[in-house]
Formats: sequence, structure tokens, C-alpha cells
Amino acid sequence: MLLLASIFLELLDFLSAQLESSMGAQSNLDELPRKEILPQCPGQWQWACRNGECIARYDTCDGIPQCSDGSDEWNCDQWR
Repeated sequence: MLLLASIFLELLDFLSAQLESSMGAQSNLDELPRKEILPQCPGQWQWACRNGECIARYDTCDGIPQCSDGSDEWNCDQWR
């Protein structure tokens, strides 16, 4: 999935350059917000930390950070 997203972004950059050169003007594709690519884990019972680590899904929002970046404890108020 990450490879596919990377290829898509390269294609978007290529098409932006093609549009720019064919129209003789700068396109506004660079002004569009790009969606952040988040890491994924292989198991359905795993959760992806923002830094790419994988932890057990039940370890999220338990008050104890298992991800080295602490991302498993972010935004937990929405789940409580």
C-alpha cells in the first residue's frame, strides 16, 4: 500500500509538470493538500504507531505508551 501511494505521488508530480509545460503557466496542483501516508501493520489485531512500529491493538489508549513515540496514547479522549 505504501509503494502504491508513493507511485501515485510521483505520478501526480509528473502530471503537474506536464500540465505546467503544456499550458505555459504554472498549475495549482502543488497548492492542493496531500494526504499524509500512515504506516500499516500486517495483522488485523495490530495497531500502527505514527513512527511505523506495530503494537497489539489492545495496548492503545491504556495509559501506558508502548510506541516509542507515544502515539498509542494520543487522541484517546475520543475513545473514552
